[in-house]
Amino acid sequence: MKKNNRLISVLLSAILLLAGCSNIEKGRDAIIGADVNKVGIIHVTNDEMVQWTVSGDEIDALREWASGLKFLPHEFEKGKTPYDTNTDVESYEFYLTKGDYRNISYAIIDEKTSYIFYADKWYTVTNPSIPPLQEPAELTLDKVIELAGKGEELTWSDFEQYKSKEIGSGLYILLYNIDENYYLLVGGTPDKKPMYIRLVSAQDETKYIDIRTESISDFINK
Repeated sequence: MKKNNRLISVLLSAILLLAGCSNIEKGRDAIIGADVNKVGIIHVTNDEMVQWTVSGDEIDALREWASGLKFLPHEFEKGKTPYDTNTDVESYEFYLTKGDYRNISYAIIDEKTSYIFYADKWYTVTNPSIPPLQEPAELTLDKVIELAGKGEELTWSDFEQYKSKEIGSGLYILLYNIDENYYLLVGGTPDKKPMYIRLVSAQDETKYIDIRTESISDFINK
């Protein structure tokens, strides 16, 4: 499980870091610009990978944290980066949804040692600290029932503040744990409306409904 999470994290970092054209050496204020209104987060620990999206005050705190970091260029030998040599390293991936900003990978080795991977380069952080983020809330059945009232108007953004895991292979699929009885699957293409939003029985994955068009009450009371 540790190796799988780390591999997924590295692949996501490689994909996310292709966008944008800013350079960290132009100034720390350019890392998360004032016009960025959403930041996607992927937090990887040795036994779990969680993703969610932050906005508003949380971005302001994140922007202030990033602008306060001090760093120096660091050259790793090939195959010796933190992700190559530390399968249980904790990391945060920050992907920005607006502007020509590079996405950021922040690797935490221990309390005194952290690195940034940005614009295809590694940097040593000389004043490392934990990003000022609160782990996202778990989706609840009551919230699912409330959201289902939107019917066909439901979008990816209705769920982005909740704790999820990406489980898709080809199709983009997010899994939201609800409780011991149910979980939610949202699948499709990120830039389009979800293909499905399914409430699934945790005891029998063949039993599910699309909450946009089917009755949750009937489903859970069967």
